[in-house]
Parts: sequence; C-alpha cells; structure tokens
Amino acid sequence: MRSKLSTAFLVFAIALSAACNIVRTVYSGPRLPADKIAVIRCLVYPAIVDGKKISKGAFAESWTLKVLPGTHAIVFEQGYQETTATHTFTRTWNFSKTVEVKAGHFYRMRYDDDKKEYIFEDVTDKK
Repeated sequence: MRSKLSTAFLVFAIALSAACNIVRTVYSGPRLPADKIAVIRCLVYPAIVDGKKISKGAFAESWTLKVLPGTHAIVFEQGYQETTATHTFTRTWNFSKTVEVKAGHFYRMRYDDDKKEYIFEDVTDKK
C-alpha cells in the first residue's frame, strides 16, 4: 500500500511541477530549430501576443513563448486576490510592451521590486 501511495504522490508532484511553466509556440507553420526562433520566459502572464490570446493554464507560475524574430506586441496581465472573512477580491490590470527579439536569443520579462517596474531583458549570455 505504501508503495502505491508513494508512486501516486510522485506522479502528482511531477505533473504539478510540469504545469508550473506553460510553453506556447506563437507562430504558424512547422516547428523550427532553436537558432531560428526567439524564446521569451515571462514571469508575468502574457495574455495576448500579436493579437493572439494565450491560455493561462492551471497552476502556471511562468510562461515560455516561442516566437519568430522581429517585433512583437505583448499585453501582460498582472493581478492578485485578497480574501477576507466574508469576501474575496480580485484585482487585475493589463500593460502592453512592444519588444524586438533576435533568432537564437533568450529573453526574460520580470518585475523588478527595487525599481518598481517591469524589465524585458536579453539573457542569452546569462543562460
């Protein structure tokens, strides 16, 4: 019995950890090699990329976007939920960012607590 329970927990933990990062290919056509696309890791939910809605996914903490090189318009959605004894309040807000990406590069979108702003950065050499 203990073996089955341990196995079930392990499967659940793997599934949950895999669901924490959602990967989305945001271009049409066949899958391209890494040196032909750009990869953007978002620590903020990218709700819309170039007019295309991106599904949020359950338990997601980050999103990885595979895009073609060039300029992309991204609408990010940020928010929080607060629960009191009698109510639950949800607050969300959107902000837009236009980014330029290069093939074979890796980027990150994150919130900088010290600067109180969202930062889009090329992390190819930091990888």
